[in-house]
Amino acid sequence: MTPRERIAAARLYLVCEARPRAFLEAALRGGVDMIQLRDKHASDGELIRAAADFRAAADAHGALFVLNDRPDLVEACAADGVHLGQDDGEPAAARAVIGPDRVIGRSTHAPIQGAEADGADADVDYLAVGPVHATPTKPGRPAAGLEYVAWAAFHVDKPWFAIGGLDAGTVPEVVRHGATRIVVVRAITEAEDPAVAARALRAALDVPAADTPQDRMRRGYSRSAARNEAVRRTLVPLAPGERPRAVTVAALLAGVIGVSNLVLLAAGYEVSGQDPSVPGAILFAGLMLAAAIGMWKVRYWAVLGFEALLGIGIAFAFLSLLVASNLAAVALCLAIIAIAGPLFWLLVKAMARIQMPERRPREPVG
Repeated sequence: MTPRERIAAARLYLVCEARPRAFLEAALRGGVDMIQLRDKHASDGELIRAAADFRAAADAHGALFVLNDRPDLVEACAADGVHLGQDDGEPAAARAVIGPDRVIGRSTHAPIQGAEADGADADVDYLAVGPVHATPTKPGRPAAGLEYVAWAAFHVDKPWFAIGGLDAGTVPEVVRHGATRIVVVRAITEAEDPAVAARALRAALDVPAADTPQDRMRRGYSRSAARNEAVRRTLVPLAPGERPRAVTVAALLAGVIGVSNLVLLAAGYEVSGQDPSVPGAILFAGLMLAAAIGMWKVRYWAVLGFEALLGIGIAFAFLSLLVASNLAAVALCLAIIAIAGPLFWLLVKAMARIQMPERRPREPVG
């Protein structure tokens, strides 16, 4: 099997700087099945020499060995692949260097990055999701939190590993949020016995998560927040002077309704054989005309008020449809629903755009 075919079976991933083979062997005996050599300050020669122990230890235990951030040294280090941060170059460029069979991992820190690595980037084989907690191995990096873990559990199809401040005590909470694989650093590198530490981590990882109502509620909230964020990112703030088409249609409709009410009132139109209430008709017409003017000026309050009236109208049409006694009444109710329903949804999206501040360029994330 190629490394790309083996990555899905990995569960416990150790990242560390150059270490003696004995240390690596102990961690692998304890249950680590993937190791990464990460040493930002080592020279090329030092990395290649350190990689010999990583390669030998991995081979002895059937584990994968990955190099951090150096696709150009993968061949010289005999590594199974490379791991890239957000600022470490593009996976396509790394793929061109390391070939088709080795693995490429990608660090991700937010749903937008996770979605890109999982779906749009075919060169990425696995994701690191985090940091779950702030960690000194990534100074200055804010924690992504358990919400991102829950998002990954719901959305990501490729193998992914929770990462960031994890140890035997914090693994159960990421498992409860859907993680089945983890990356650790200090939990093993700072342990007195790497094998014992690895076994404890593997045991915590292998314990089935107790699915409590609170856990289900948290996962549901995280999924909802992720979906809302995904939808929000598809929206574009209004340009200066822009009026969404749905708002224009709603403004014209409100104006027509308001003017029609005044015209019918002046013409002496009767409702069920009786004259309509003059104050009521004037008030309704005034509200419609105010909403029309407000929507024409793209005022949020006007769109919201018209949305409320649309919602009432749709609900009333549904109820009337249930008791309609003739074909004309049925046709009228269906026409109201068919016109007002799509307009209601388009106005919801328009209101979200009206509320959005001008989007600032996204700062690069490493």
